[in-house]
Amino acid sequence: GAGAAGGAMSSDGAAPRAAKRARRSAAADVGHGAQQQQQQQQRQQQQQQRQQQQQQREAFVERKAGPEAPRLEPRARATAEEMSLLERLVYPMPAGEFMRDVWTRKALVVRGAAARLDSLKANYLFDLDVREMLENTASEKIFAWLPGRPAAATGETGQAEDRDGPIGSVELGSADNGMTAFESGASLYFRSSQRAADRWIPALTESMGLGFAGRYNDGDVRGEIETFVSHPGNLTPAHFDYMDTNFTIQLAGCKTWRLHRSTVQNPLRGCTPHYKLSDDTLEQQAKVNQLEDPEYSSAQARPGPEVVVEEVTLAPGDILYFPGGLFHRVEVAGTEVSKSINFSLMTTNWADFIADSLRQLMWTDARFRAPISLSDAAYVTPDSGTDARQVDAQASRGPLARKHLASLLGQVGDWLMADESSTGLHPADMLSKAIVQRQEPEESDNDGDDEDAAAAGGDQSDSADGDDEDDDVDGQDEPIRATDGDDAAGAQGVSSDRPNGGTLSPPSATLGAARYRVNCLAALVGPEPAEEEGKNRYTMHSHFGNEDISSAVQCELVLPERVTPVLSWLVRAKKSESPAFTLASICRETAPFTRELGAEKISELLEMLSEAGFLTKL
Repeated sequence: GAGAAGGAMSSDGAAPRAAKRARRSAAADVGHGAQQQQQQQQRQQQQQQRQQQQQQREAFVERKAGPEAPRLEPRARATAEEMSLLERLVYPMPAGEFMRDVWTRKALVVRGAAARLDSLKANYLFDLDVREMLENTASEKIFAWLPGRPAAATGETGQAEDRDGPIGSVELGSADNGMTAFESGASLYFRSSQRAADRWIPALTESMGLGFAGRYNDGDVRGEIETFVSHPGNLTPAHFDYMDTNFTIQLAGCKTWRLHRSTVQNPLRGCTPHYKLSDDTLEQQAKVNQLEDPEYSSAQARPGPEVVVEEVTLAPGDILYFPGGLFHRVEVAGTEVSKSINFSLMTTNWADFIADSLRQLMWTDARFRAPISLSDAAYVTPDSGTDARQVDAQASRGPLARKHLASLLGQVGDWLMADESSTGLHPADMLSKAIVQRQEPEESDNDGDDEDAAAAGGDQSDSADGDDEDDDVDGQDEPIRATDGDDAAGAQGVSSDRPNGGTLSPPSATLGAARYRVNCLAALVGPEPAEEEGKNRYTMHSHFGNEDISSAVQCELVLPERVTPVLSWLVRAKKSESPAFTLASICRETAPFTRELGAEKISELLEMLSEAGFLTKL
């Protein structure tokens, strides 16, 4: 029994030890397995990070080699024989591919021979003579950047100076002062000549298809040509701009660009910590950019090790496109002075366009034009159930004002959701045929220089694209005139018992089914007597919901007096609950006054008003 008991005790003691050994072995296996799994996960993470970095690298910088790229010429439109300016800038990438995949999305580097810039330099940039460029600048002020410290310089503390810290600049008022600063080692920033800007910027906006969005309502282009003349070693620390389109052309010397993404796409304001800015300016940049990225900070200008940074060195003939919101640090490379220009565009954005259109629509309603008061007494109505005498104008603020605001927002919602036959904010009205096809003036070169014409292989004296039309800012160099031939005076009506006698014969089924809507963003001013006897002059305005109340589209119409009743009816229809109508309905409503006009002539009038943007054809 004792032996048995001892054996049992021995067995009982060995079992826990074996179990411990088994557990330790299992734990070791588990630990080894966990370590292997962890290492595998780390390898996968590193591989994913490399892939992600490669994708990011490919995502925001694209490179194209164009050793045989065509010379740059300010041509707005492409023809079978000639390339547009955009096609020349992005060659060999097709212009359509650039607008689809690159514009506002990533950078594009195009390598090209320096000779492609010869015409540009000779005809518009004074062969890069600094004094002549300064004497002809469109800038009121010339900015001089103070010389940067060399990398090895040390401060009073013995620590290396921060070359990426804010840079200093001074404003100079004359070409002589600019030359003095340049010869003393300062780098210069100023705009090109107005002549160069007038030729190249409109050509770029037109070739990019920006249309009205590339110009202000007065016809001026929304862009400029910036000029940079920089000494070797000059450094502009990392920052990003808000301009949507930037084409930098390296003319002389070399520059090294270090590019990395920000967290803000299509910014409204830049991020410019490289300047010695006031706190107010930095706060303005921060609050606007935080609309997209709540964690935005100008510290992004200094990328950490985890951020992908692309480096590009531009030599003469090379072109870099970069969008707003892309950080760039730029340093002059080599021992030669760098000279470069930047085609910079500030295109109208969708937010401003929609907001101006909505504002113009709100102006049509007196409730929206009313001044704001926070006193509830201002919003007491007979049916509100509140006695105005019991409302303290000073103490009671907010509840009824919010209720009133809610009703206004409800009306805005109705306008946004309106069907095509009702008054509302309709894409067809906002992007009417008139504003989409608005013709801009061709910028003429009046200084007798015919280099561009010779380079293009033909006489370009009329316009840059060979079009001999001489349009003015609003797209009409002559008023639109409605001709009313002999057939228009024929009696096409039949007798009726209407007091004014006669009505129009019904238009054909096809003609009568045509539907129109009065454009809520258009206004017809007139009539005023025209110079021609029997005709009146009208002025059509549209898209003027901006703070300046300036019209994006404006044209004159000279029309026979006999169509005045039709126009009066259309103006009244604009305020009706249902501004849509058919040709048949307008013929019926205006018959007493237009019996001598035929349906076809009224149809011609409606088509003309549709072309002008006063009507929208449904």
